[in-house]
Amino acid sequence: MSGLIRRAVIAGGPGPLSRGADFSNGQIAALFVVLAAITSTPVLLHPWQPLSDYINHIARMYVIAAGDADPDLSRFYQVDWQVIPNLMMDLIVPILQRVMNVYLAGQVYSVMCFVLILSGTLALNRCLYGRWSALPLLAFPLLYNRIYLVGTMNYLFGIGLALWALAAWMALRERAMPLRLFVSTLFVLVLFISHLFSVGIYALGILTFELQRLAVLWAGEPLPPQFKGDRVSELLWRPF
Repeated sequence: MSGLIRRAVIAGGPGPLSRGADFSNGQIAALFVVLAAITSTPVLLHPWQPLSDYINHIARMYVIAAGDADPDLSRFYQVDWQVIPNLMMDLIVPILQRVMNVYLAGQVYSVMCFVLILSGTLALNRCLYGRWSALPLLAFPLLYNRIYLVGTMNYLFGIGLALWALAAWMALRERAMPLRLFVSTLFVLVLFISHLFSVGIYALGILTFELQRLAVLWAGEPLPPQFKGDRVSELLWRPF
């Protein structure tokens, strides 16, 4: 009986566990949109999110966007741009304020952080396992965590971007070195602007991936699909 089951699984392709539940790619995409909408609802229902440092962020965004045009604010505040971490919110939200108020711009930025983190989780999972899976969607409730409640908005954006950077590194692993270094350098620059910790996450992820890849090579074993950049790139960018 076990032999029949084994032959049936091989003949029928990946089993239900290896497919990451019985969801098609289209269903996974639809689930992502629905769960993203549900997760974003508390953020969009109130202009002031109950986060410890959020009101300070919003005040800073308003000063950056309107400080020069407001004579009262310009008496006390002056924007002095420098190349330092923790600038992503300062760069994005004032631009959004050109078409919306500061509160809505902050809400849109928060939703962007959520979507970036979960889409990066999906992309990284596909690079590692060679197929889209619904399992990463279990991370949606974890978006409301202590780090988010503190209001570290640049850090959250950086974490989502680091996940995408790791997925890109895996997708380009066997491509030309100049291309890989160029893409990685761009990611590092944006990660640095987002939050310095996200650069460390990206570096740690690359280190663990490359060490495991070297361990497989040293053992004389064939590389699994997740370590073959061309195959990963094909899987990652293939449409649903």
